[in-house]
Formats: sequence, structure tokens, C-alpha cells
Amino acid sequence: STLADSQFAVIPDFMANCGMARVFGYLMKKDAEVTDVAIFKDVSAIIKSSVMRLHQFNPKSKGMSAKALEMSLTDLV
Repeated sequence: STLADSQFAVIPDFMANCGMARVFGYLMKKDAEVTDVAIFKDVSAIIKSSVMRLHQFNPKSKGMSAKALEMSLTDLV
């Protein structure tokens, strides 16, 4: 919620829950290494990259959810 986002750090749900979507994307790659370690490394790298990018544009611990939504919508356009 906006209130929670203004009071403390809130990791946006679409970032926190993207793991399974990324697993499906990873498994669709040609010649993907289908091991738990390879999949975990790929998912971790994607989530880390997203969080680092968010932190680059919003270095504060508050307002992360709003900024992430703004960035996602901007990327879509």
C-alpha cells in the first residue's frame, strides 16, 4: 500500500514474486542447464539486477514500491 511504502521498506510484490516466472523463462531457453543450482543462480541474478536497478534510481529505503511501479510502466511504454 502507499501508506506502508511511505513508512518503511516495501519490496514490490511483482519483484518479490517473479521467481517462478523467471524459472519458466529460463527453462524456455535453448540448451538451458536444468539443475537446481543453475536455475537458482539465474533467478538470483535477475532479481539482484532488478533490485540494484531500483536502488540506483531510488537509494532510499522508503518509496521503493512506487518507484518500481513507475519504472516498470516506463519500460513498457
